[in-house]
Amino acid sequence: AEDTFLCGVTMAALELCLNVGAGSIVALGGAMGYIKQRSLPSLLAGGLSGTMLVVSGLNEQPRLGASVSLLLLGMMLPKAIKTGKAISMVVSFLAMLTFLVNARRMAR
Repeated sequence: AEDTFLCGVTMAALELCLNVGAGSIVALGGAMGYIKQRSLPSLLAGGLSGTMLVVSGLNEQPRLGASVSLLLLGMMLPKAIKTGKAISMVVSFLAMLTFLVNARRMAR
């Protein structure tokens, strides 16, 4: 039987929702960074990493999700600590959460 997380939600469903949701937020953030500051690196990094998270969720690829999440965490956590900006903190939290869920799924 599939492991359940909370209220009967399976780990696979949690992984799907978390990866697709976080990926969408990250991609949208990259687009917003481009619109507000004309930051092409923000657009590329957010778009690519967000798309890879969505793909990892839709295709049940926890290794890809964990890898992308770890890269995002490595990029955003120092920025969050340095600037204290809410968006950096939110992305860092999402990256950490998606990493933990994907790593747990890989361990099974």
